[in-house]
Amino acid sequence: MKLQPILTTALMLTAFAGAATASPLGAAGSYSVFIFDTATVRGSEIAGGIATGGSASLSQLNVGTKLSPDSGRYDVVVGGALSFGNGQISNGSGISGGAAAIYSFSAPHGTVTSNVGYTGINSIVDFNSEAMSLTKSSEKWGELAQTGTANYQYGGYILNGSENDLNVFHLDAALLDQANYMNIVVPTGSTVLFNVYGDVAGLTSMGFNGLSNYANVLFNFVDATTLNLNGVGVPGTILAPHATVNFENGDIKGTLIAKHLKAGNGGTSFKGGQFAGTLPGDDPAEVPEPSTYALAAAGLIALGVAKRKK
Repeated sequence: MKLQPILTTALMLTAFAGAATASPLGAAGSYSVFIFDTATVRGSEIAGGIATGGSASLSQLNVGTKLSPDSGRYDVVVGGALSFGNGQISNGSGISGGAAAIYSFSAPHGTVTSNVGYTGINSIVDFNSEAMSLTKSSEKWGELAQTGTANYQYGGYILNGSENDLNVFHLDAALLDQANYMNIVVPTGSTVLFNVYGDVAGLTSMGFNGLSNYANVLFNFVDATTLNLNGVGVPGTILAPHATVNFENGDIKGTLIAKHLKAGNGGTSFKGGQFAGTLPGDDPAEVPEPSTYALAAAGLIALGVAKRKK
C-alpha cells in the first residue's frame, strides 16, 4: 500500500498522562519505552507509551494496550520523523516533530499529528533535558557503595542484601552477560539497584529468582554503549543512557530507557510497569521547600536578636 503522509498542525493541548511525576526517572518514568535518540521496533507490544527524541520506525506494533481511552493523550511522541505501519495506537494519539508516514494503521481513540520543523514538541517532552538529567542520575547512582554481597559462581550471580530501604549491588557486565541465573535475597519491599559496569553488556538466556516486586528494581547500566537482551524476562526497569539496546526476544516488566533501540521481529514485549522504588535524589525531604528556608531564616534572625539582648 502506498505511504500516506499525514502533515497537519496542532496545538500542544496536553502531555502524556502522568508526565508530571515525582518519579526519580522524571518524565521517562511515565512511558514503557523512552529513547533519547532513534528507535526501530518491529513485531512487538508496548503496553504503555513510547517516546523517542530522534526518528522512529514502528511496524507490526500495538501501543498503549494497558491504558484507558484518551484522545488527548500522546502515547507515541517522536522528536523526528515517524514511520508507523501495520499497527495501532490503542487508546491515545501520536505526534512527531518531523514528517509522519502512516500506512495500514489505526488509532481508534485519537490521531497522529505531524509538525515538520516545529520545536514545540518539547512542550510535551524535553528530550535534551531528560537525557542530561537521567545520565547524571545514572552516574550518581553508579557511585553508590555496595550494600550487599554479589558472588558469581556456578554460572550465575548469588546476591544477598539486608537493607530494608535500598540494596545496592555491583555487577560486572561481562560476567552478567555469561550468567544463566540470578538468585537474590533482599527484604520484602526494599528497593534493589543493580549497578552494572562495562562497555558491552547483556541479559541473555537467564532466569531470575527473588525479585517478586519488579516495580522496586532498577538495572543501571552505567557505562554500557551496547546492551543485548535476548531470551529474558527482565523483572524491573532498565536505565542505559549511553547504550544502543538490541532487544531480540523476551519482555521488560518495567520501563526501558536508553540512547538507541533496535527491537523486534516478534517475541518482544514492553510491559511498562512504572518504577516505584526510592533512590537518592528523589526524596522530597532532601530538597527543602521555600517555607523551610523561610522558617530557617526566621530562626536565625530570632537567634541574632536573642544574642543582642544578652
